[in-house]
Amino acid sequence: MSNGNHKKVFVVGLVGGIGSGKSTVAQAFGRLGCLVLDADQMARELLNQQDVSYRLVQWWGRDILQQDGLVDRSKVAEIVFSDARELQRLEGLIHPLVCEEIEKVINRVKESAADRCCIVVDAPMLLEAGLDRTCDVLVFVDCPREIRLQRVRENRSWESNELLRREKMQLPLAEKRLRSQYVLQNTGDPTEIQLRVEALFNDLKMKHLQS
Repeated sequence: MSNGNHKKVFVVGLVGGIGSGKSTVAQAFGRLGCLVLDADQMARELLNQQDVSYRLVQWWGRDILQQDGLVDRSKVAEIVFSDARELQRLEGLIHPLVCEEIEKVINRVKESAADRCCIVVDAPMLLEAGLDRTCDVLVFVDCPREIRLQRVRENRSWESNELLRREKMQLPLAEKRLRSQYVLQNTGDPTEIQLRVEALFNDLKMKHLQS
């Protein structure tokens, strides 16, 4: 992670388990005026860049394309989450591009910021991709497993074994927590999480942002 106590532009990285509500926390920061960088959205857009989609078709055939010629993300997910080697291959292609784009945005903001600014990086594989080097602090979004399982059942139609299988492809939660400077509890109440994010944001401003 980058060093320095007080600065004009401050970068917060969010980490946590699948279904912990990192995107909800990111949105709460966004409502406070922070610039949120959504790595998932960037990755989705990258899949359909010509050079990237061409490489994917070379690897896995034209069956991964939809009728409109765009990459079918569900078919890609079926491939990579059933074979760790294919996941590594995809990450080796996509992660450097996402990291490059995020670093470009951060550097552009740092060069042009006229006032204090907080950037929040919402990236599911933030530590695995090495994006922590762009962050000043990491916030671990903590949530009980039973709540996370309920969320992925409702939002992704996953059962317990699927959640476990996918989490095995990421760093252990204990390591993510250990490498974070802050822990934010997210049990699902929108008002409560907004208040907790506001309290954390005020603490970060006081400790790290120039007046």
